Amino acid sequence: MLATALAAAAMIWALGVPLPNVWLPLAASALLWAVSLKWQPNLLRGLATLVAFSVSFTLLMEAAAFAKLPLADGTLASIDAALGLSAPGLVAWVAKHPWIALLMKCAYFSVMPQTCLLILMNAEKPELWVFLRRFFLAAQISLCLFFFFPAEGVETCLSPPVMARFHALRGGAPLDWQQAQGIVTFPSFHVAWGLILLASFWNSPLRWPAAVLNGLMIASTVTTGGHYFIDVPGGALVGLVAILQPSTATAPGAWVSGVWKQLTRRVAKLPSAGTG
Repeated sequence: MLATALAAAAMIWALGVPLPNVWLPLAASALLWAVSLKWQPNLLRGLATLVAFSVSFTLLMEAAAFAKLPLADGTLASIDAALGLSAPGLVAWVAKHPWIALLMKCAYFSVMPQTCLLILMNAEKPELWVFLRRFFLAAQISLCLFFFFPAEGVETCLSPPVMARFHALRGGAPLDWQQAQGIVTFPSFHVAWGLILLASFWNSPLRWPAAVLNGLMIASTVTTGGHYFIDVPGGALVGLVAILQPSTATAPGAWVSGVWKQLTRRVAKLPSAGTG
């Protein structure tokens, strides 16, 4: 989280854009952390960290679009064509079948309810920090790739307002976390997110419902999210990298406590002053 915040600050400074007003989410994060000292420490500290990260991530994403590197749509579309695939063709076919379009749209937007459910299920468990660590890592990798390969994506019923924000940023619009849209095309962060959710639900009774729902959600990234087909394996690779990282993540409070205990043990072993 700290690395993302520092990267966002550095890029905003390098691009010379005004610093957006972020006092509200940062105040909310600080309040959650303060309340956690008395109640639900694991859950509230996790939420506080997630809020702070989300703001940093959003600003860094918008700053990456503001940098105005050449669009990668031609390259992404040519890779799809070389594989014999057409994202616009699939989007047009789904649009002719309203019930499929509705199913894909519901699956696409299920990512947030799934995340909320997962956080509540693991409110006071170390697994919450395993999920957050994977989520943060996948988001950071996706942003790095988005910076070098910005793209408009494929037009869907949802993409026009998203692309309007993307082009506004490339035209010099000020950064604003309140107007943020999901403008990352390659790789698909939705795909990475879905795989991380599936891995997090895997040892729970929701394993198979999560598998079906996230399978549909991954498919919906092309039909609903405005992605090229190549964005899907790109996002899957990002998700797998995040999942395969060591999963021994602890809450900040526990980590600080452990460091303090180690420090006090070492100090206790030091020879006392005056001994010879």
